Amino acid sequence: MSTVKVSHAHSLDNDELKTRVSEIADELGQHFKLESHWQDDSTIKFKRAGVSGTLTLSETQVDVNMKLGVMLGALKGPITKELKAQMEKRLC
Repeated sequence: MSTVKVSHAHSLDNDELKTRVSEIADELGQHFKLESHWQDDSTIKFKRAGVSGTLTLSETQVDVNMKLGVMLGALKGPITKELKAQMEKRLC
């Protein structure tokens, strides 16, 4: 099992941050066919067959932790690249 961990700093207020993180989750959902939902006020959980993870918000950064099953482990590089691109685009 492969793990993807990506963090990105931000200086957004909570409402704007939640809007932008929801956009990231939606974009990842479309790109990788992930289902996502807010688990609580600061965490989005996402999953699909062979993938599970969270987007976690704090006052200064957003952390993504994703577990990839054996079959999707080969896509770790492209998935990490897409996560970083989405975070750079939406959190700056």
